[in-house]
Amino acid sequence: MDIPNSPDPTRPARKSSLAEALIKVSSGQPVNFKNLASMLEKLGVSHYRLRRIFNAELVGKDRYRVEIIDQPAFDELLLRYGQVTVDGRVAAAKAGNSHRISVDGSYLLMKTSPQAHPQVITFTRGDFTLPESAQELTHTLLLVENLQNFLMAEQTLVFCYRYCGLPSELRPTIVFGQGNAIANRYHERFLSHFDQVFALFDLDVGGMRIFKSLLDMGLPKHKTHFLLPSDAQSRLTRSPRIVSDEHRSHCLRFQGTHPDLERAAGLIRETGRTLEQELYLDKENLC
Repeated sequence: MDIPNSPDPTRPARKSSLAEALIKVSSGQPVNFKNLASMLEKLGVSHYRLRRIFNAELVGKDRYRVEIIDQPAFDELLLRYGQVTVDGRVAAAKAGNSHRISVDGSYLLMKTSPQAHPQVITFTRGDFTLPESAQELTHTLLLVENLQNFLMAEQTLVFCYRYCGLPSELRPTIVFGQGNAIANRYHERFLSHFDQVFALFDLDVGGMRIFKSLLDMGLPKHKTHFLLPSDAQSRLTRSPRIVSDEHRSHCLRFQGTHPDLERAAGLIRETGRTLEQELYLDKENLC
C-alpha cells in the first residue's frame, strides 16, 4: 500500500469505484447495482454467487436498493475489495465518516497449529508484531482464502495432506488471508519469513489473481505454491459454478506466470467451471 509523503487532509478520500460501491451497500445507500455486479464478475465472482449475497430492487434510474442476504459472504467481499488509500481516513475523520475508511495498518489471523485458538498479528509500516503468547513461527505457511476453511483448520489441513500433495511432515503456520487483503504491502516482510508458502485459494479467476499479487509482491516462484487437488478436474466437472466466456478469456492472462496458475487456468477453461474451497470441507472429501 502506498503511503503519501504529505497527504492533504482536506482532499476527499480516494477509493476505487468498486470499494466505494461496496461501502455504500454496507451503509444502506442506493448504488448502480448493474455496474457493481459487472465489476465483481470481472474479478471472478460468479452471477450465481452474487444472487446468493444480494437482493437488488430498482428504486430509480440506475439506482438500486441492495439488501445483503448473506452477511458473511458480503463481509469477505468487503475485506477483499473494500480497501481505500490510507490518507483517506484523515479526510474522512474531518467529515465525520472515519469509520468507513481503512486504518493506517493491518492485521491477520493466525493459527500456530490446527487446534490452536486464532491469534492476531498486527502490522504497521514495514513491521509486524506477534502476540506474546504465540509460539515461534514455523518455516512453512499455509494461506487460506476463506474464513470457514480457516476456522475448520484441522479438516482443511487433512484435505491438503490427502489431496493437494502437501508433505505430511510439514506443520505449517495457518493464516486467514482475507481475500486479496493478504497481498497488502504491509505483509511483505512477514510472508518473506517463510521458506515455503502454500496457498489454498478458490479455484477461480479471483483466487488466481490473489496468488499472482503475491508473486508481484516479490515472493519467489519456486517457494510459492497454488494448491490444486489431485482430482481437480473431476471436482470442477461436478461444480455448479459455470463460467462465462469472459471468465474463460481472463484465464489466458495467467499464461507464463506460474506453472500452478497455468494448470489451474487450463482446467477452468477446459471444464467451463470454477470451484469454491468451502467444498473441500465436505465430509465425503475427508473420508
